[in-house]
Amino acid sequence: MITLGEKIKKLRKDREITQEQLGVAVGVARQTISKWEADVMSPNIENIRSLSSFFAVDSSYFVDKTSDLQIEEAAVAEDCGRRKGNKIYLGLAIVFAVLGFIGAAVCVVLGFTVFSLSTGIGIQNTYGIDLWHFICAVIITVLFVAAGTICFLLYFRKNK
Repeated sequence: MITLGEKIKKLRKDREITQEQLGVAVGVARQTISKWEADVMSPNIENIRSLSSFFAVDSSYFVDKTSDLQIEEAAVAEDCGRRKGNKIYLGLAIVFAVLGFIGAAVCVVLGFTVFSLSTGIGIQNTYGIDLWHFICAVIITVLFVAAGTICFLLYFRKNK
């Protein structure tokens, strides 16, 4: 893990300036810069603001203690989690699509059964299925198809 002192030293060396020049720019003595780079002392918040301004970096660069390796590991873990989430959306979409097709088949069979034997005022059939059962089956099928469609859309949106 890179220490605060190492970060300051790296930025200073990258810009090819001396500790004396940095001290003047920040408003501290050369010895103070030396102590910061050796991690003997830490700059206060005002010094961090001055360093951030001078080096044109965000102040979080100096106070964040995560290393580059930890940041890279977090990015890889996030990517794996995103891919796993995408697979879940695809799996749910497939399950809901299959349930929607099964529901559609059931609705077709129920529709023929319910509407084939109308006896005038009331709807009667030999299976004891009434209109409300058919309506419930249609509603459930529509919900499965809608859920499957939403999951497919989420899957494709995440894979863009």
